[in-house]
This record gives sequence, structure tokens and C-alpha cells, in this order.
Amino acid sequence: MGIEPFLVVASLNTIVAQRLLRRLCEECKSDRVLPKEKLQELGFDPSKADRLRLKEARGCAACGNTGYKGRMAIYEILDFNQVLKEMVLRGDSILDIKRRAMKDGMQTLRMSALAKAAAGMTSLEEALTITMEN
Repeated sequence: MGIEPFLVVASLNTIVAQRLLRRLCEECKSDRVLPKEKLQELGFDPSKADRLRLKEARGCAACGNTGYKGRMAIYEILDFNQVLKEMVLRGDSILDIKRRAMKDGMQTLRMSALAKAAAGMTSLEEALTITMEN
């Protein structure tokens, strides 16, 4: 965009990305079982993959046969700390900056969506579709 890195560093404190996920209908959501290996492949923590109780959309009169009723937000919050500011000033790649932010505790949109799916609030398909890389 042609903005000098020192201006970016001086101006930013936090960056927030958000998306809306459809919430599973409480009246008709049902259990979904996936192999532990598939869950790990999708990004779930291997130590928790065997205890997950995923849900899926079915459809009923209460939700207009969609399986979903309402929406909820997922967030990715990047705290622009001193280490990240120095990386920007050095001209480090976006990928390196993102990796460092995740090492420092940033939760990506995908991680947030998978947590909602693991809690039975949305379906795995919805979490993956909304957070699909372009």
C-alpha cells in the first residue's frame, strides 16, 4: 500500500479479524463421530481428539429444516507487541509475523472456529467453510 513501516508500527496496537458462524439448532443437532486421525488432520489437538463430541446439523421445524438457528462470532486478535513491531520494521514476511504471533498466543480464525465446533456450538463443516483460505 506504500505506507512506511515506521508509520504502521507507530499507529497499530491491535488488529482484529472476525467472521460469523451459523449456530447449530439446539432442537435437532446430533452427534457426529469422526476418526481421531481425521480430527488431527483438520487441526484438532491430538491429545483431545479422542474426547471430542462434535455435532452436526439435521433440520427440524424449529430451524426451518436448515439445522442452524442464529449466528455467533469468531475472532482473531493480534496484539501488536514490541517483537512484532520490530519484525515489521525489519521487513519480515507476513508468514513469519503470523507464526510469531501464534507462538505468542494469538488464536487464528480457524482455531476459534474449531473450538466452537468442539464445544458443539456449530458444525465442523461450517467451521471449515467460513475459515477456508482464499
